[in-house]
Amino acid sequence: MQKIFTYFFLPFFFHQFSIFFIQSSNFPIPLYLSGIANFYQLTTFGASSESMDKDDIRNEALARRALTGNFDPELILEQLARTRAFLGDDRLAKVREAFVVVIGVGGVGSHVTAGLARNGVSRLRLVDFDQVTLSSLNRHAVATLADVGIAKVKCIQKRLMAITPWVKFDVKQEKFDEYVAGKLLAPWEEDGQPPSFVVDCIDNFEVLP
Repeated sequence: MQKIFTYFFLPFFFHQFSIFFIQSSNFPIPLYLSGIANFYQLTTFGASSESMDKDDIRNEALARRALTGNFDPELILEQLARTRAFLGDDRLAKVREAFVVVIGVGGVGSHVTAGLARNGVSRLRLVDFDQVTLSSLNRHAVATLADVGIAKVKCIQKRLMAITPWVKFDVKQEKFDEYVAGKLLAPWEEDGQPPSFVVDCIDNFEVLP
């Protein structure tokens, strides 16, 4: 019985007391307790900061360079070497020129989006009204605990930006229905290219129009 209390109940009591102490006092939070405070905020309010850390800033700068043409195309081809070997140069060129709309970027759509970006599709429009939650993490392709509370479209853009900086994203945090379908399926704004494919990844029939 003493072992059960030590291993199971004592950590729980310590955790609850720590949360109470942190939330009810004005003392500076020690570094080793700051994680508990963040955990409390995540599970209670379901939101996290969208502020950028140094890695996000570096990845965004790299993506900005890549999207303005300041990126060696040979590096892109090297990263796509296995896809290139499988498809050949002509088919890979078609993949890279494609514009794909992915509707829903949760458990299904995040994997679809990651696969499309990693294999060379250079224009992706992501449509989803929802945010990353703790329950998303067991099935989402790229979301981490730090992404809880962030829009799913923003999350996947941020994570894939670090992997495929040359991909252009058009993110739409909106619910897809008949009233906005025309806008969300519209051609790419820069050059008027219509979608090459539209992938329906809505995994909840209640949100279907």
